[in-house]
Amino acid sequence: MKARRLLKTHGIEALIPITKTFHRHNSIINEELYGNFKQYLLDNRHKTLKQNYLDFKAEFFRQNPDTEDTEFPDYRVFTERVQTDIIETQDKDLMQMYRPTKKVKLQEPKKAGFTDFESAANDFFEYLKNDRKLKKDTLKSYGTWIKFHMIPFFNRYRLDEITEEIIEQYKAQKTEEQLSTSNIWSQMFILRRILTIYTPEKYIPPVNTSGNISYSINVLSNDEVKKIIKISKESYYNEVYPILLTSLLTGMTKGELLTLKWENINWKEKKIKVKSTIIQGRIRTYRMENAIREVDVPKILLAALKEWKDKCPYDTDYLVFPNSIGEVQDPDKIIKRTLKNISKQVGIKEIRFIDLRDTYVSLLLEQNFPITYIQKQLGLGSISAAVQRYRSLLDKNKPESLDFLNSIF
Repeated sequence: MKARRLLKTHGIEALIPITKTFHRHNSIINEELYGNFKQYLLDNRHKTLKQNYLDFKAEFFRQNPDTEDTEFPDYRVFTERVQTDIIETQDKDLMQMYRPTKKVKLQEPKKAGFTDFESAANDFFEYLKNDRKLKKDTLKSYGTWIKFHMIPFFNRYRLDEITEEIIEQYKAQKTEEQLSTSNIWSQMFILRRILTIYTPEKYIPPVNTSGNISYSINVLSNDEVKKIIKISKESYYNEVYPILLTSLLTGMTKGELLTLKWENINWKEKKIKVKSTIIQGRIRTYRMENAIREVDVPKILLAALKEWKDKCPYDTDYLVFPNSIGEVQDPDKIIKRTLKNISKQVGIKEIRFIDLRDTYVSLLLEQNFPITYIQKQLGLGSISAAVQRYRSLLDKNKPESLDFLNSIF
């Protein structure tokens, strides 16, 4: 993207590859050949760079019939050399060929008068609909991200209150909701544009839009897990006990647990069918094949769930963990507050739901379960996604010595 913007700034969009990527080649252009090509360009200003290359190449082979096609430098090699001459050496002749009538406008103008994120985000989306020639599907994706993901989270803060730490919390939440890394980075791109346009300059936090997402892994110790389960089971938090136990023994996300139905539990096969999650209080059925999965569960969990079904005071014909009127619980108002109080009693920092999931992964890795199995249990999109998130745990569980190989020889 940096290279593309640089080319646009110098008004040489014609040099941007159609494939939108920049490749490096081992081919080298000798100075005589490039000099002839440059002169050919200047003599044929009415033609495009690509057409000039093809015509120059055809003429070269007519004059040198014994030359192999592979010996002639690739089109991109010529393109990169032309770019270098225009940008670095300021070749006046070539600059005249690709100089635009006016420079391309790269940034949207700043807008004042916006204090809350929702109004800024809605205004930005209207700007996209009215002033940008976006594809229909792209605009729809932007609208979904803004309306159902970004506004519900960031509208709790004023624009000048959004910090880098808050943005990292947003990434962690979207990771827990099973959003892909590419999806999260796309949302970060939109977020950066919104903050750049509507937030006063001195309050704009850095927003990364590429690279690896940094994950905060907090694995609970076995002693901490036992205390959490004991406190939740024996105190007035007993209604959240089966939820915490299910999370620790399946790695299911908060949304998956709160939308779990009794019909999705296969008691005989010892499996739980995961089909949905919760986003902003509404049940969302999964569409990705990897997210829809059957999770293996231990006998102890099935026994606890059967006990919960028998004594649950709520209507349990539908949801496994409903609220007092049999509907989906609000995870922020109920479970988050409960976890905070339990954390204080255990004497540890506040537990996040994703900590329970990470602890589950750690327990499986300690028992040498393969990462491929863990990936399927969690419903992650790929092995690389699992490795990226749990690299620190994988490194921690590597063997201390390779001396066992000595016995083979």
